[in-house]
Amino acid sequence: MKKRLMMIASAAVITGTAFVGAAAASAGGAAAVASSGSVLGGGPMVRVGLDSTSNGLPTVAENWSGYAVTSKKPFTFVSSEWIQPAVTCNGTHWVYQAEWVGLDGFDNGTVEQDGTSVGCGRKSGWVTPTYTAWSEMFPAPTIRLFSVKPGDVIQASVTYRNNEFVNTVTDVTSGVTKTVQTAASGQARDSAEWIIERPAFCTNSTLSDCFIVKLANFGSTTMANDVATVGSGKPQKIDTFTNNYPIFMVQPTKSGFYTIDKVSNARPASSSFRATWESYGNKIPINLS
Repeated sequence: MKKRLMMIASAAVITGTAFVGAAAASAGGAAAVASSGSVLGGGPMVRVGLDSTSNGLPTVAENWSGYAVTSKKPFTFVSSEWIQPAVTCNGTHWVYQAEWVGLDGFDNGTVEQDGTSVGCGRKSGWVTPTYTAWSEMFPAPTIRLFSVKPGDVIQASVTYRNNEFVNTVTDVTSGVTKTVQTAASGQARDSAEWIIERPAFCTNSTLSDCFIVKLANFGSTTMANDVATVGSGKPQKIDTFTNNYPIFMVQPTKSGFYTIDKVSNARPASSSFRATWESYGNKIPINLS
């Protein structure tokens, strides 16, 4: 039986804008329109009314799971390492999983992020997964970097210096690495994250027909060597931050919601945590117009 959490609030509260464009979409600024291509990156956390910042309870979200840390001083670095999980598709449309590190998005509407994602494509009746490394400066469109394979060791990081973000993804197994440098300023950089996500998708240019997709069955994945840096300080492990928040991904129902993956406690020795898939969930309509 799925672990059930009772929702105190009567409605979900959306923080910022949760949208990601497809790689094959026509880029119209932040409002790329979905086609049959794969969803790649992700957007800010879609927060549910019950959360740790106000009630001393776990943070719950419709699209994120993993960990976030916050600081009054801006973050300048975040990184992680994981083994690309093999995904099982269930033969239905709109099934995806993304795994990434980033800054922002926990309490605001921008995210500077990079990592990998898996989409269950149309070929062979929606049972063929496609694995891709990507970078994104949300709300700008996702940049596809290179293909990856299940079992590959992935390293991802986001660095901020001199009004520039440097996003780097490395496939340690294949030896491929790509870096995207983006001049940007004004981002709060008040959070750092290590996230498993089911992204959002829009089917029209007005952003009135949008939804969070179903979560692909990734089995389990461990994000390790999870560190972040505040200002000019040294990299810190998740558990050393005073404000660190485990995040649980949930599926809303008429009576509340249930978790669709579970996240372990942070392990201090390896600065890691494990996420385990529990359910595909269902699409969740959201209006971003």
